[in-house]
Amino acid sequence: RTFQSQIMAAFSDSGKSGLYAEIVHYKGRLFCVPRNADMMIVYHIENREMRQIAFSDGDNDVCNGSKFGSHIVKGHILYLIPCKYHSVVAVDMESDLVEEYRIHHERESRQISIGNAADKDGAIYFSCKEEACLIRLDTKKKTVEKVIPAGEKRVYSNLFCIDQRLWLIPFEVREGIRVWNEQADTFEEILDFPREILEQTSESITMRFPDVIADEIRNRNVSYFKRGILHNGN
Repeated sequence: RTFQSQIMAAFSDSGKSGLYAEIVHYKGRLFCVPRNADMMIVYHIENREMRQIAFSDGDNDVCNGSKFGSHIVKGHILYLIPCKYHSVVAVDMESDLVEEYRIHHERESRQISIGNAADKDGAIYFSCKEEACLIRLDTKKKTVEKVIPAGEKRVYSNLFCIDQRLWLIPFEVREGIRVWNEQADTFEEILDFPREILEQTSESITMRFPDVIADEIRNRNVSYFKRGILHNGN
């Protein structure tokens, strides 16, 4: 079966690859999350107009390389989770207003996050690769802090909120999944990946982790892994 395609608009960042990490649909508009692009692009589906949203505090302090890799949507606010950018960026999708929450990093030029983010109780969490901790953005108080779950420094690739617990997926799969009770600051469970996964070559775990597979992991069901949901899954 074949389909017809039509070019609706063209991006101005010619000569670059991997311009945008993700696309978020909101009220008839497409918000393109920049990876290597210099600005966010917003495309109006109905009138086919395209506009730009700039960031970087107005000082042209835009990093080289991947700026953002994932996002969280809370109401009409789009939060951009940084890879190498120095801040979490909050975009009001109603007004286009931009706020930035600076992450004070030991080495500003290094990569911050390598995975996705999780939304729990008004806070956004994501992993900080260089410092082996989590970053917590309180979206109500608008504060940023670094936390070390259960006092154990470890690099996590991704994290997910399931049943009001944060599931922390390690960068090194042999270290096992941690189920973190944030209030008690303890790991309630440490779950090993199935043997079939541990025998594979080491690779980063992707962002796809539906809630329904939590019990399957506990029960050692590897069918989800074999289908590639956690490993290079689509």
